[in-house]
Parts: sequence; structure tokens; C-alpha cells
Amino acid sequence: SSTHSISEKLQTNFGIRAQNHSTYNSFTSGNVGINYYLNPRFAISVGLAKSFRAPDATDLFGYGGNDKLNPEESRTGEISIKYRVSDKESFVGSLFHNKITNLIESDGTKMQNINKARINGIDISYVKYVNNNRFDIQYTYQEPKDQTNNVILSRRPRNRLIGNMTLFLKNSQSIGITTMYESSRDNSIYDANQLGGYVLVDANYTRDIQGYEIGFK
Repeated sequence: SSTHSISEKLQTNFGIRAQNHSTYNSFTSGNVGINYYLNPRFAISVGLAKSFRAPDATDLFGYGGNDKLNPEESRTGEISIKYRVSDKESFVGSLFHNKITNLIESDGTKMQNINKARINGIDISYVKYVNNNRFDIQYTYQEPKDQTNNVILSRRPRNRLIGNMTLFLKNSQSIGITTMYESSRDNSIYDANQLGGYVLVDANYTRDIQGYEIGFK
């Protein structure tokens, strides 16, 4: 991978990875991106990426496993707007498009490859520091579409909201609380069951002691 500054306003980055899988042969993945600063506080970035995921042991041999699965391949495009309000406040908004072939999904009894799938969405994040506190919030809306069967992909929520507060204390200590909400989603394209939305709350404590970080969650 490499990052290159063409000018004070324009930066490029790219990466490439060659994989040789013992079962699924060779595959080349990578990414390329452009970041352009309209001014020191406001930037626009565009990125393209290609990725590969081989079926894991659960997909192949777990409950409902299928040892005839093919690997997933995806192509992602994203455009982002980044605005730094101040040294202690920033905002990022992104539009993304993800096209997947051979997506691995369950048909209710057995894992299978869906020929084509598409995920379009928007991602918004906001970060602000107040004294020794960090507050950040992230919201994602997505439309996950199974294009082969013309339905919404199973077990993928349309809405996700994550809020986090971190308090930085003396002696390299910190306390954090994270709350995540995900909306309801379909259980499977082959039944009418709905999985309910939920809220998950995490609390954590970390401390740096002589170069070692100790944490509880």
C-alpha cells in the first residue's frame, strides 16, 4: 500500500494484495482513493475497493454447512465529505455502494451462494471533545438487496446508531460507555419471521501501567 501527496490539496492512496488460497486458487484485491482539500478544514474523498472472502469453517461444516460454496467477491465505491469544525470537533458523511457476487447466505436449512447482492447506504459520524471528554455518534442507513431473489437481504438491519462517551482521567486512565441500537430485520428470505431490534450497552475501563494497557469491559 502507498499514500502520495500530489500537492497540498490533493492526496492519493492505493493498495494491492495477491492471495493464493489452497482451495480457491489466486485472487487479487485492493483499493484506490483520492482525497482533495477544498480548504484546510473541508475535504472530499472518493474510494474504490475490491475484496475476496473465502467460506469459513462455519459456512462449510457448521450447522447447515455446504462444502460446495464458492468465495464471495465484492466491489465497493464510496464518496465522503469531511469537515473539521475545529481542533475538537469534526464531521464525516459518506455514501457507499457495495456490489457482491456469490454472497454466502442461508436458505433456512443450508448455506448457499446468492448470485448477486447490492448494499447502498449512507454513513454519518460526528466527534466532539469537551474538556477531558470525547463524544462521538455514528448513524448508518443501508438498503441491503438480494438482486437474485428481488428481496431484502436477511439479518441485515436498515438502521444502526452508535453513541460513545469517553472520559479521560489522570494517570493514563479512561472510562467509556458505548450504546448501539440496531433496527429489526428479516430472519430469512424463505420465511416471514422478523428478528426484533435491540440496544446493546458496553462500559469499559482502561489504565496504562508502565507501558502495559489493562482494561475491563
